[in-house]
Amino acid sequence: MAPEAFGEVELMRVAAIAMGLFVLLCFSARGEDVVCRWYMGGKHFTEWVEQGEQRGARIVARDPKWELSGLGWHATSQAGCQTCSDDQIAGATLWFGTGDFFVSQKGEFERALSPEAVARMMAPFPFQVSGADFRAKTAIVPASLGELEGRARVISIKSDDGRSHEVIALFVGKGCLSLFGILYIKGGAEVALDSLNAFVQAIGVESYKPIPDPRFLNPPPPPEDTFPLGDAFRRRYIEKP
Repeated sequence: MAPEAFGEVELMRVAAIAMGLFVLLCFSARGEDVVCRWYMGGKHFTEWVEQGEQRGARIVARDPKWELSGLGWHATSQAGCQTCSDDQIAGATLWFGTGDFFVSQKGEFERALSPEAVARMMAPFPFQVSGADFRAKTAIVPASLGELEGRARVISIKSDDGRSHEVIALFVGKGCLSLFGILYIKGGAEVALDSLNAFVQAIGVESYKPIPDPRFLNPPPPPEDTFPLGDAFRRRYIEKP
């Protein structure tokens, strides 16, 4: 079935399933301590419940040279700059994630920004890169996008036909919200980490407060005749006296 057959929210629900590997890689679940609950997403935005409050974030273009476009369920946003110079970042594919942002340990960033993780993110549309050799060109360095803090590194990609490309892998977050991005120069040319400075001034993440809705703050429990998952499964089948 074509993607157009789905509504925007339904598409993002499918995206949440497709991003399962990314979520497992980047977030740590801590049982009863988990306080993040995603409930809605769409083109350029995501909404969730954190510490009992509804919260939202959207990707915005602050520089008129940049434009945002949608990629259906493949990613949250795609950003492009047609008039940027050849040595500036001119494109980016961005994914929002919602979950406890426990990646303060160096090892977590190493895994999230490893060549293997970047290869998995670039295997589906829109990049569709397969059979290429992904290698880390630089060490992981601190990076930020607005209030979201994290890390970035340059990854070099050598295709089967011998052509070489480079991208910047960016992973930042705060609280329950995270953002993963693949950034590149026109034609996949060599890219320097200091080119991030112009990008983070052009593309930002804005927080907003969604319209209060008790359905999201206090969702009803699943019917007894459905198969329980997670803590519900544990309580019903493991801890049940």
